Amino acid sequence: AAQEELAKGFYARAVALRQVANTYNKLDAEVVRSQKPLLLNEVLRFERIATNPTSSSGSGAGKAAITWADKEEVDRYTRDLHEARERLQEQIRKLRRTHLSFGDEVQRLMGL
Repeated sequence: AAQEELAKGFYARAVALRQVANTYNKLDAEVVRSQKPLLLNEVLRFERIATNPTSSSGSGAGKAAITWADKEEVDRYTRDLHEARERLQEQIRKLRRTHLSFGDEVQRLMGL
């Protein structure tokens, strides 16, 4: 039973990390090219968290890499990634809505 619970925990974390990886891999296709500079800070923040899985217990350069054995650190890292992913996706959605709204307004002004 303990092994089963451990496996379920690993699976849940792996699914969450896969969602983050999918977001990261699809960024280029999801972002309107002219809006990429507007997202730079959020993308860099997301990328920094995604590519630097370190323990929160260390300090500065002495931070240790997270291992699957440390459930609390994996949970914290997964939560941080999820929050960064949500912030980034919200910014992308907001910019996309604005882009579409501008397009609609231009069409209206041109009488199309």
